[in-house]
Amino acid sequence: MTAALEQALSLNTPNPSHELVQVVGGRRSGLAINVAIHSTALGPAAGGCRIAHYADPAAAIADALRLAAAMTEKNALAGLEHGGAKAVVALPTAARPASAERTALLYDLGDAIESLGGRYIASPDVGSSPADMSVIGERLARPTGE
Repeated sequence: MTAALEQALSLNTPNPSHELVQVVGGRRSGLAINVAIHSTALGPAAGGCRIAHYADPAAAIADALRLAAAMTEKNALAGLEHGGAKAVVALPTAARPASAERTALLYDLGDAIESLGGRYIASPDVGSSPADMSVIGERLARPTGE
């Protein structure tokens, strides 16, 4: 494990403005999976799963925090009974994983989401698709927002 990933994993403590900030090292993919739940005050948090290259782990976490807070506002303004969240998988390069590597990444992401016990409803975002949500859904007891 790299020092940067170890530092990112040490951030598994609540951010004062977010209910949950979780960084998990994917056991299949080895990639850092960042999940930020900003609010569940209106209901389960909903937001996309972003799979993208980041220069460093801190940039991925900062993006997850910023996007989760924006999803809280977006869902509230739309009159939805959902809070906001975002999952960010930080790719080490701009190359997108395919085939077995992609399935491993999506299973790891599904496991991270499932560990939240229904607090987060995932949907496609940059770098992920409705087909990816189906693969993630194989690891979930609850549906995704395909």
